[in-house]
Amino acid sequence: MNNEIGKNLLYQFETTRALFLNKKDLHPLFEQFKSFISEINIEKLTVQFESEVEFNISEWWTNKEKNIDLDSKLFAILFTYGDLKEKSPQALVYGINQIGAPLKKQVETYDLGWHEYAEGYYALPGVNLNFCEVLQKLNYRNLEETPYEGIDWYELDGRLELFSTYKFAIAYALHESLNRLLQRKKFTGINSIMSFHILIQQYDEDVTPLLLVEQN
Repeated sequence: MNNEIGKNLLYQFETTRALFLNKKDLHPLFEQFKSFISEINIEKLTVQFESEVEFNISEWWTNKEKNIDLDSKLFAILFTYGDLKEKSPQALVYGINQIGAPLKKQVETYDLGWHEYAEGYYALPGVNLNFCEVLQKLNYRNLEETPYEGIDWYELDGRLELFSTYKFAIAYALHESLNRLLQRKKFTGINSIMSFHILIQQYDEDVTPLLLVEQN
């Protein structure tokens, strides 16, 4: 399953990036991003995410000194992030210990449905998304007193492909980093059911599977 998840995320990332880079006659506001997304380095992101998650597992996710219900078994860990155009974007972590229906084993996105978080197991440190900070160029505050002030860029060609490229870069690099941590048995200290899911979601969107962790 994890191989299929990784292949799907890589395909989505490479496809959306290629679609954006191959677009002709983009508005200058979007044209500038071609150089930025060409420089997205998945390996560098993977190394960064691996280091951050490993640190946060020990310092937060399994730390008895934190005010977290570590006795509650988790069905899933959910990374959640908001507007990538804001300053210092990051994906925070939530531990799901109650859920309305069994989690699906699939590569496609889906609606998580009803779920609850373990006590204190919400908004924990996950990973920093500082490589997305270039998207602040589209923040309306940064467009004030520029030639692009007042432009409804949300309707411009290329918007979907641009943001999808960053979205899938996050997901694929995080998948790779989590898979490396899985091979190093870094999830054994997490109190979970026999197999649990690691997921990612941008606020109010469907969840994307990242990894299936089979505990012995």
